[in-house]
Amino acid sequence: MEPTTLTYQKVDSDGAVATCTIERLEDGSVYVTGDEFGELIVEFTPDALERAIGHVTDAGYEEG
Repeated sequence: MEPTTLTYQKVDSDGAVATCTIERLEDGSVYVTGDEFGELIVEFTPDALERAIGHVTDAGYEEG
């Protein structure tokens, strides 16, 4: 599996920018890291990357 790193951001009401990163490793494991999430590990499933993206976008983050 190809390693992938995606960065997401959101701006809060005070104008501060929060950033989180989704990283998929060669073994298929997916990690979400960021101030709001700490470190989240998404299960080893075929749709793990999509689930992680859904989690951060549901929290108001946008890719960028």
